[in-house]
Amino acid sequence: MNAPLVLGASGVPLEGFRLVRVVYLDESGQSSREPRIVQAGVIVHGDSQIVPIEAHLEELVVKHIPPESRDGFVFHATDIYGGGPKDCIFHDKKEWPEERRWALLDDLVAIPAKFQLPVCLGQVDKVEFRAQNSTKSNSKQEVEVAIHAMAIIQCEISVELWMRHNTENEITHLIAENNNDVSTYSVEK
Repeated sequence: MNAPLVLGASGVPLEGFRLVRVVYLDESGQSSREPRIVQAGVIVHGDSQIVPIEAHLEELVVKHIPPESRDGFVFHATDIYGGGPKDCIFHDKKEWPEERRWALLDDLVAIPAKFQLPVCLGQVDKVEFRAQNSTKSNSKQEVEVAIHAMAIIQCEISVELWMRHNTENEITHLIAENNNDVSTYSVEK
C-alpha cells in the first residue's frame, strides 16, 4: 500500500507514513521585557508514552494540588513560578510560598528525563532580529510575528532532524499553544 503524500512544514514531502509521535510546542519570552523568544517542543511517542505521562501528571496533581482545586486544573509554569493572576490558585503567597511552588516546578521539569523525552528548541534574539529586519515596509506587528515564526521554524527543523535521525517511516503531529498575537495577525494589508 502506498503512503499518502504528506508535506512537511518546509513543503518537502515527508518520507514516513505512520503517525506515532506527537510534539507539544510552547513558547517563552512573549513579554516585551524578555530579550529572546524560545520555542520548545517535546516529542512524545503516541503508542507507548502518552498514557504513562498522563498518569504521572495526574499523580502530580494529587501530590501538589488541593482537592478543591483539581477539577479542570492545568499546569502552567508561568502561574506556578510567579503566582499568577488573582483568580489563580498560586496567587496567595502565604498558601503557596516559593518552596512549595518550586517543588512542583521541580517535579514538572523532571518529566522529560523521567520519560526520556527529546526536547527540541528554537530561539531568536528579539533585539538583534528587530535591528536586522526593521524597515519602513514592515509594521511592528509584522516584525513581532516574524520573530515568533522564526523561533517556531527553528524548533520544527530541530524536530525534523531528530525524527530523521531516530525514527524510520514515522511522521509526527505538532500541537502548538494558541498565541492570540500571532493567530489573529492577517497578512493582508
